[in-house]
Amino acid sequence: MFIDSGATKCDCILLDEVGKYVRHISDSGINASYTADAEIDGIFARLAANIGELDKVAAIKFAGAGCGNADNAARIEKALRRHFGKSKQITVESDLLGACNILCGTSSGLVAILGTGASCCLFNGKEIVQQIPSAGYMLGDEGSGTHLGMLFIQRFLREELSPEIVSIARLQRSDVIRRIYREPHPNRFFSSFARFIGEHRTEPSIHSIIQEAFRLFFKIQISHINNYRSYPLNIVGSVGYYFQDDIRETADLFHVEIGRIEISPLSAIRQGQR
Repeated sequence: MFIDSGATKCDCILLDEVGKYVRHISDSGINASYTADAEIDGIFARLAANIGELDKVAAIKFAGAGCGNADNAARIEKALRRHFGKSKQITVESDLLGACNILCGTSSGLVAILGTGASCCLFNGKEIVQQIPSAGYMLGDEGSGTHLGMLFIQRFLREELSPEIVSIARLQRSDVIRRIYREPHPNRFFSSFARFIGEHRTEPSIHSIIQEAFRLFFKIQISHINNYRSYPLNIVGSVGYYFQDDIRETADLFHVEIGRIEISPLSAIRQGQR
C-alpha cells in the first residue's frame, strides 16, 4: 500500500503483490509540519475503515509533505501503527523522495512538486543529492497553488486587480481578512484560488501573477541547484499539470528542459501500467 499526501489531499493506493494498481481511496491532506495529531488520527482511521481487511496489507509506504523532517516522520509512523497494525512493515519518506522514485526511477533529474505547496531537488537515480530548503508557505513555496493565491489576494487588497475580476471572484475585503487571520489553514484558502487563476489566465492582471509566480519558482528554487541546466525537470502536482504551458514558457527563459509532468503520483502509477 502506498499513501501519497500533500497539504490538500491524501491518496491511499492499494497495490497487489507485484506492485500493480488495484484501487485507491482519498481523504483530506496531511502536511506533517502543520496538521495536528488529532486530525491525522481521524484521516488514518477513515482510511483504515474504508480499506477493510487490513490483515491483507503486508507493507505501507507513506510519502508526505513535511516528512523530510525526522520528528515529523516519526509522528506519522506512530500514527500509522496505531491504525494499521504495529507488526506491519511501515516506511515514511518525504513526498519529494516519493515523487523522485515515481518520476525518475533510476535516472538522474530535477524533480519538483507543484501543488498546494512547492519543493524541488536534484535526484541521482538513488537518492536526493541536493534540495532547496523550504521556507514554508508563508515565506516561500514559489510557484505553488498557495503562492499563486497569495499573489492574487495581495493584489486584491492593494486594489491592483481589475474590477471585472474582483466582481467575478466575489471578493469582500472583510471576508478575506477573516479567512486569513481568524480561521485555520490559510494556505488552503490561498490555494483555493489556483483554479480561478487558471480559468482567467488571459486577463492581464491575472497573467502577470502567473508570470511572477513561475519566474520566482525558477529563480529562487530551480536555478539554485548545481548545473540545473544539465538535467530535465520532472514535475508532479495539480498546479504543475494545469499550468504546464506557462511553466514550459518560463522554462525556456531559463534554458531548462522539461521532462515528465504528472498531475499526481496516483496518475503516474496508473499511467505506468497502461
